[in-house]
Amino acid sequence: MMAWLACGVLLPAAAQDLQPAPQPPRHAGVQESRVAVSIPAQPLVSALRAFGLQTQSQVLFHEALLSGREAVAVYGAYTPQEALELLLARTGLTIATVRARSFTLKAAQTGPQARGALRWAVPAITIS
Repeated sequence: MMAWLACGVLLPAAAQDLQPAPQPPRHAGVQESRVAVSIPAQPLVSALRAFGLQTQSQVLFHEALLSGREAVAVYGAYTPQEALELLLARTGLTIATVRARSFTLKAAQTGPQARGALRWAVPAITIS
């Protein structure tokens, strides 16, 4: 099940009806406006609610992704995307898609596959 977090209101959404939107290209000279953000460290779901209210943005996520995750404190003037990236630091989540002020979250890839490294195994060594 996916849920919308928009201005502090959770709205159900059917996961099969949602298609990831491609990220729009950033044009040189076009800057997104910065907004004042004041979000203390707290459970991620609460931090995302505050983020939605303060930036007038929407965040789409699987509810299970947020369980037990904590957001770091974010204070300052940021674009909504910058603020969300800071909130997600150390949560294991990342932004999957961006469309205007709507964001979709996903689990961040970790390990060798995410870095493009080759997988290799070390043979077992027996010492006698």
